[in-house]
Amino acid sequence: MGPHRLSQVANVAIIVPPRARMGSVGQLLDSLEMVRSHVQQQYGAIDILPASDRFGVVEVRLLGCAQGSVRTEGGVLLETVGMLDAASYDVIMVADHVPMEQVSLVELMPWLRLQADRGSMIAASGTGVEVLAACGLLDNRRAAAPLWLVGELQSRFP
Repeated sequence: MGPHRLSQVANVAIIVPPRARMGSVGQLLDSLEMVRSHVQQQYGAIDILPASDRFGVVEVRLLGCAQGSVRTEGGVLLETVGMLDAASYDVIMVADHVPMEQVSLVELMPWLRLQADRGSMIAASGTGVEVLAACGLLDNRRAAAPLWLVGELQSRFP
């Protein structure tokens, strides 16, 4: 009997907007690494898990809204593996970032709506929630948001 393989690897995209906050991106990556570690402990040797570059049960891609690196709020350059693409993702997370004019995210909004129509689970942290609201993905839904952002969200997106 050959090695067992898990039948599914989750495709995860972390959207890294310009001036993203490192804590948000790092927290998401750390959480996914903890999942990989837990699965490895539960199911034994890593060789039974599907191959991937960095994670055993999830394949993570850092995507930017433009080609190349993204400069974080603190000036760190994060290398993204690509731009918004035609691939479908199981989970998409929009990282917290310094608030900016919506025009800066004009390409992201239709892409997120398309991914939602395909059945992707879409989440956000911090100001990423504002992006989801601007896309209409929170219409008639409740969402958690940072306290300092709640008033603005309620007035702009009742």
